[in-house]
Formats: sequence, C-alpha cells, structure tokens
Amino acid sequence: DSSVVGTGGQSVLDAVVNEVNNRGIQTINIVGHTDRAGSNSYNDALAMRRAEAVRNELAARGIDPSGVMVNGQGETELLVETADGVREPANRRATITFQ
Repeated sequence: DSSVVGTGGQSVLDAVVNEVNNRGIQTINIVGHTDRAGSNSYNDALAMRRAEAVRNELAARGIDPSGVMVNGQGETELLVETADGVREPANRRATITFQ
C-alpha cells in the first residue's frame, strides 16, 4: 500500500535523469503497477499514485514534469503471475520508458 520511492529506486531515478539529460529525451512514460492483494479499483488508484510519485521524484531532480506521462496498470501486467489476493513484491513497481 505504498507509493514511496525506496532507496533502490532513488538510485535508478538518478540514472534516469542522467540518461534523459545526456540523450536530450523529451518524453518519459511512467507506468505504475501493483500486485493482486487489493481490489481492482484500489489497485488502479495505487498504481497511479506510484507513477505520480516517480514523476514527482524526477521533477525534484530537475526533469520538466510536462514531458512526463503517467499511467496506472494496476494488477493487469504482472511480472510474476499469482492468484487473486496474493502479495508479490516483484509486481509492485513502476516502469519508465523514453520516447
């Protein structure tokens, strides 16, 4: 139930900022994901909060948020397939891609 970017994620975001600045990337896509522990509607909202948290962290590092698109996939794109209601840390994530 967290949308806080952890310590490991902080270093990943530092690398993302370096890549964006070095390559002149204009558009960043962030997609939040969840495991299957909550309801679909709850997980959809949590996934968006995760994506927005990543956008906010990038903005705090100087990335213009107007070029950052956020989306939440909830529990629809699992890294590890599980039954409904199962907590799986690998599925709690945000993915970042560049255009």
